[in-house]
Amino acid sequence: MRKRQLYERISMHEFGPDGRHAFEALLGAQEKLGEREAALWVREYLRFVYLTQLTNAPLTPSVRVDAVWHLHLSQAEDYWERFCAGVLGKPLTHREATGAGEAKRHGEQYLHTLALYEQEFGEPPDTIWARKRARRYVSPLLIFGGLGVALFVVGAGVGNGPMIAAGVVALAVGAALATRHRDRRGPASCSATCGGASCGGADCGGD
Repeated sequence: MRKRQLYERISMHEFGPDGRHAFEALLGAQEKLGEREAALWVREYLRFVYLTQLTNAPLTPSVRVDAVWHLHLSQAEDYWERFCAGVLGKPLTHREATGAGEAKRHGEQYLHTLALYEQEFGEPPDTIWARKRARRYVSPLLIFGGLGVALFVVGAGVGNGPMIAAGVVALAVGAALATRHRDRRGPASCSATCGGASCGGADCGGD
């Protein structure tokens, strides 16, 4: 680890006078998480913050990490005075994306973030960080939806009840799988700057 002492300071942050446990409980209520899940989300957020301190290149968090960041930002005194000024020694500013045209850049930044994460911490947990894909992803909704529509239309044309039912089931399966995929959450849509240097970004729409 390049800056172990810095990471230890960041990872031990208590999140205001109510303490870290209270912050994790608040996150858990907001995101419907159990205690262990909430603690993992917070740990990954703090790891992301540490990564932003290692490079001037833009970095992009996952959507789940960004959710923790937003919650921390809502506690302005703790975030700006205790965390940024007291722990980091400089501001870490969150900037929302301004347009859809930034998606490609944010995706590239996200891959860079994952590479840096692996150098410092090893493999990131896939419940928080979506994996890199070598192949183009085809939505399950497109696959099962197309099959479902075809079965429904053909079944309706020939009066085949089971075929119509199969078409409806295929559509439902496609929608469920697509929703499950979105919930894995990849790059988020915001960006961060450390003082004057650009050091973060995110693309808040799933992967």
